[in-house]
Amino acid sequence: LLQEFRLRPIRDEETHRRAVEMLDRLSDRGPARTSGEDQYMVVLGLLVEDYENTVYEHPEVSGVELLRFLMEENGLTQARLSQKTGIPETSLCEILNGKRGISPKVRTRLCKRFGADPSVFL
Repeated sequence: LLQEFRLRPIRDEETHRRAVEMLDRLSDRGPARTSGEDQYMVVLGLLVEDYENTVYEHPEVSGVELLRFLMEENGLTQARLSQKTGIPETSLCEILNGKRGISPKVRTRLCKRFGADPSVFL
């Protein structure tokens, strides 16, 4: 791996693109990855994150705003999301209207449905 893509700070878009391709390739290996490959991925991921944090703007988005966006992108109504996650529709309505926060239980179900990290719904 180190011969194919050396671990060093990312300073340009081309190197960033190649790093992301390497991460995707390793990620696709799933459980077949070795512990060395997992460690390589962690370090490369940190290098990619560092580059992206310096180059790209990251506007603050609330968990509710993200939920609205994901629902729209996936063509989901509150009723359909309720069916797919088991979250009561009334709870979703209250969350989306700002009357209720996103509980840990709801956060877990949303993360499972959308394949997201729990921290995005905080």
